[in-house]
Amino acid sequence: MILSQLEYSGRLDSEYYRPECLKLEHLLRGRNSTKLGCIADFLIGPFGSAFTVDNYTADRTYRYIRGKDVKPMRLMDDDNVYMPVADFDRLSKYALRKGDILISVVGTTGNAAIVKSDDLPAVFSCKSTVTRVRGVDAHYLLTYLNTKFGQLLLRRKERGAVQMGLNLDDLKTLDVYDAGSDFQEAVAGVYKKTVSIEKSSKRIFAEAELLLLDILGLKKYAPEWQSVNIKSFKNSFVSTGRLDAEHYQPKYDQLHQALIEYPGGTTTVGELAGDIANGAEVREYQETGTPYLRVGDLKFLDIEGSSVVNIDPVSAASGLEKIGLQTGDVLLSRSGSLAVSAVVESAWEKALISSHLIRLRIVDARLDPYFLALFFMTLPGKMQIQKWSNGGVQPEISQPAVKAIVVPIPPMAVQLKIRDLILTARQLRTHSTSLLNAAKRAVEIAIEQNEAAGMACLTLEGATT
Repeated sequence: MILSQLEYSGRLDSEYYRPECLKLEHLLRGRNSTKLGCIADFLIGPFGSAFTVDNYTADRTYRYIRGKDVKPMRLMDDDNVYMPVADFDRLSKYALRKGDILISVVGTTGNAAIVKSDDLPAVFSCKSTVTRVRGVDAHYLLTYLNTKFGQLLLRRKERGAVQMGLNLDDLKTLDVYDAGSDFQEAVAGVYKKTVSIEKSSKRIFAEAELLLLDILGLKKYAPEWQSVNIKSFKNSFVSTGRLDAEHYQPKYDQLHQALIEYPGGTTTVGELAGDIANGAEVREYQETGTPYLRVGDLKFLDIEGSSVVNIDPVSAASGLEKIGLQTGDVLLSRSGSLAVSAVVESAWEKALISSHLIRLRIVDARLDPYFLALFFMTLPGKMQIQKWSNGGVQPEISQPAVKAIVVPIPPMAVQLKIRDLILTARQLRTHSTSLLNAAKRAVEIAIEQNEAAGMACLTLEGATT
């Protein structure tokens, strides 16, 4: 390595000078390229104790976007948290705007997602930085950052020992392929098309939720608020082993009564699931191997393949013997983010689940796995999981507690209608993902060959129709 390159980068670590990085850097600098600092202004999120988990509020107005919400191409919105208006006003300097690009700079570095109007108003955390784009299309830039080339260069900028991170000065020097306006517009159009598809997917998923609540007679359910619930020792600690007041709130008794009065009858998870198993704890990941499913991989009753990590097959073998998966198994989160569920498809039968998940195998033919998974994620399931959970900072629910959850048994025709809606929503999400992948590949081809070839890729994939 020549001295001028060392002086330019200020880096001595060999990882920074990998041949593929140098080759890409040379390729981009021989084409139309610019530096990220030349086409974007930056804003780092608030540091320290500016805002903490203790400040979260039930008022769903002002969103607080955490580092973990920033995923490739998308901001996740299935586990949102919110802040009081006073905190939002105090941190208004960090308020996001439509079209801002968030880049994760701590932990899982390099994830990049764009802010949409549906995400606002919102403030972001110190684990991300915002690029306010000028001179290029923000959606094109987002797509470039998520290509294999953009990701290679972003992660090349990482620094640190125990915890890797990205700093602002390094981000400003990131090489960006500056495509022509027609190509940028075409790529941006694909992204905007996926936004419309995803909205349709969410609408259909919400329709499935409403159908479930409607058939159970809970569409407009609202328990009466009472501050006191008197229980005898026999009907409290002796029967449940619980002394915390939260477990005995009247709203849970009211829900239980509404469920057991369901005309179609009820069962419990303990009766409908013939085999229940907790997952295994693994902390070392690798590029290839056995897929390892975590709570964060479960989205809309599906498993998000792009976020799944791999583990050593040898170390996974013993866990797979005890916790093997089958098509139709229902996964349920048991700690951290509770009431997250998914149904196992054949593609994941050889995967191992993490210790934060419980696997349920349905043996009751009266219940469809998709209905059960959705039940866990809607009001009657969530409230029961909340009732039976324990723990403070990290809530969790045990196997015995899961077994106690009451599940109504609606007509199978309705359950299958719910399944159809869920699968239709999933197909739309899959189509959206395939379009995003086509857009990323088109940018890669434009860099490797030329923009005409990249545009042809979009046409071939049907992304521009």
